[in-house]
Order: sequence, then C-alpha cells, then structure tokens
Amino acid sequence: MTALHLHGGCGDFERARTGLLDGEWLRRLPRKIDARDHLRDALEVFEKLGARP
Repeated sequence: MTALHLHGGCGDFERARTGLLDGEWLRRLPRKIDARDHLRDALEVFEKLGARP
C-alpha cells in the first residue's frame, strides 16, 4: 500500500496503525488473504510496543 511507503520517517506505532487500517480495508473488499500480512505485522508491532486497545 502506498501509505505504508510514505511512513519512512515515522515511528513503529504509526506504521503499525497504517498497516492495521490497510488490513481492515482489504478485509472489507473482501480480500482476506491479502489482509493477513498487514494485520499480522501490525499485531506484532503493537504487542512489541505494549500497546493496548
């Protein structure tokens, strides 16, 4: 997704948040298989950072 490439100078949280939004968008299309990588990557970063819902 283009938005992820634009986050070059941003922190991990911002990139994970964008990945989460991209994954949600793909899931609604429905492109669930395409969404998995974005959602999995975002989850890993959020867990590493200790982010809570």
